[in-house]
Amino acid sequence: MSRPILFVAFVSLALSLASCGQQGQQSSGSSAPASGPKITVKSITTEPFKQGSSIAAHVTLENSGTAPATNVKAAITGTAIIQGDPEPAGLDALPADAKSLTDIAASATADLPPVNDRTIADEGDMRNFTSGQWILWVMGRVEYDDANKQHHVSNFREYYDYNTNGYKAADKGNDAN
Repeated sequence: MSRPILFVAFVSLALSLASCGQQGQQSSGSSAPASGPKITVKSITTEPFKQGSSIAAHVTLENSGTAPATNVKAAITGTAIIQGDPEPAGLDALPADAKSLTDIAASATADLPPVNDRTIADEGDMRNFTSGQWILWVMGRVEYDDANKQHHVSNFREYYDYNTNGYKAADKGNDAN
């Protein structure tokens, strides 16, 4: 039985030429050059787990292409499931209230606000998260246009792997990695 712990944030991008710089574990996405804009996940970090603190996952996107991405819209969500339960689905579409966000220049990064509506309440929660009994997932969708007004969509689904202390891309639902 799944015990979902939903924490949702609709995002506003803050243009930054540095990665998010948060402490914690990290996943690295692709940074291979591409023509036009290509939004990829540069990293996902999670602040260290502490009893009484909230779980905060930080996502940094990167335009690994050679042109700016314009009319950027993004949404991210996160959940925790019991190990062995079915994987959560990604975002099939942006929510109606997703906002137009900052353009991302070529070779630049943008940090999404953290997903952090869940608190590690007690020692039992702490043990479930740090042992891998509960698996943290971060999913997102980014839509943007290129200079020719062609529309592009990037999706990502990553889970926290306690053996490597970092995020790993799920087998399905990833074209932003």
